Amino acid sequence: MSNAANLSQEQSQSLRERTGGFSDNEEKIIQSLKQLYSCKPVSTTYDVYDEKATFRDPIGIAEGRASIKSQFDALASMCAKGDLPKFRVLENPSTVPKSTLLVDQDVGYHFKEDGPASITVNSLVTVETNEAGKITKHVEEWDHKADSTGAFSEARRKITAKLVEMVKPRET
Repeated sequence: MSNAANLSQEQSQSLRERTGGFSDNEEKIIQSLKQLYSCKPVSTTYDVYDEKATFRDPIGIAEGRASIKSQFDALASMCAKGDLPKFRVLENPSTVPKSTLLVDQDVGYHFKEDGPASITVNSLVTVETNEAGKITKHVEEWDHKADSTGAFSEARRKITAKLVEMVKPRET
C-alpha cells in the first residue's frame, strides 16, 4: 500500500535528505511545521495554509485552516512540549511533484515538562502546495505507512476532529 507520496514505506524511508536550495516559501513552511510539531505555534504559523487546506493523520482529519488550527492548538494544550530529534526534508523522487515537500521526522511528545518524552512518533509528513505556495494538503503517516482509508477509519477521524474542536473551539 502506498503512502501519501505514492511511495512504499521502504521507498520513502530510503530517500536522501535534501540539503539547501529551499525557496523562501519552503523555508516558511518548514518553520511552521517545526512550530506545530514542537507544540509551539504562534499567530503566523497557520499563514502557510490555504483556507480550504486539509490535514490528515492516523487519528484525525481537519478540513479548513481554522479546523487545522484547532487540531494543532489542542495538541499544544495537551503536551507540555514536543522535541524534534529528527527533522529531515527529503529529496523528491521523480514521481513526486516539486510542489510537494516530504519530511521524515521523529517527534517526542512530553505530557510533563520534565523528564523524557512520554511518546516518540516517527512519521512521513507530505505537504502539497498550490500555485500561491499555500499548503492545500498536509498528511502525517506514522512510520511512513499508509493508513486505512475505509469508511470506518474516515468516520473515526471525523469524530476525533469534532471532539477536539469541542475541547478547543475554532477561532475565527
